[in-house]
Amino acid sequence: MTATGNAPAMAAVRLAHVTRRFGEESGSPVRAVDDVSLTLQRGALTLLMGPSGSGKTTLLSLLGGLLAPSDGTIEVDGTSLASLSPSALSAFRLRRVGFVFQRYRLLEPLSALENIELPLTLAGVRRPASRTRARQLAAAVGLDRRLDARSGSLSGGEQQRVAIARALANDPPVLLADEPTGSLDSHAGQRIIELLHDAAASGAAVLVVSHDTRLMPYADAVLHMEDGRIIDAG
Repeated sequence: MTATGNAPAMAAVRLAHVTRRFGEESGSPVRAVDDVSLTLQRGALTLLMGPSGSGKTTLLSLLGGLLAPSDGTIEVDGTSLASLSPSALSAFRLRRVGFVFQRYRLLEPLSALENIELPLTLAGVRRPASRTRARQLAAAVGLDRRLDARSGSLSGGEQQRVAIARALANDPPVLLADEPTGSLDSHAGQRIIELLHDAAASGAAVLVVSHDTRLMPYADAVLHMEDGRIIDAG
């Protein structure tokens, strides 16, 4: 199954017969992802929908190298994830994959600006370039007036916007987002939708897990997942 956009077809992600099982040690394993083959192209925004428990977040975690498949192969930006050591995989994710987690995963001692800047620092970008980039992203998500606020003092919607800006920091070729508009009001949600669309238009492969139907007009492909399988594409 291939999700394509208007840009020249260049595969950023390839999954071949990927399965992820949990609970094998109990003798009653559950297939959270079941024999999924999928290609995501650069320049395309793909929307992944489906009921809770259908395997969407597990699939996103597999694509981002946060989980290893029980079976099958995953290739991201031309690299097989299975070929990387744990340290190499961490470095690869830092530079090549942006991940927006549903529960944000911000570092509470850091300010909003410092959370956005952190991936740049870890990737070797020094100030003032890293600080300038972080400020630009904060402005893009509407947080330019909350730069110095500690992440723990931010509202859920503000934390979500910090998480999205952080995922975009290193301009990754693959962007994965789990319910990125779930904590946002309509105005902020629309801004984030347009930001994700712009990332795809700039050449990234963007995969968004969401129940937000406002994303559908911006999507180049819509996939539906149920019981661990992708059952339909529109």
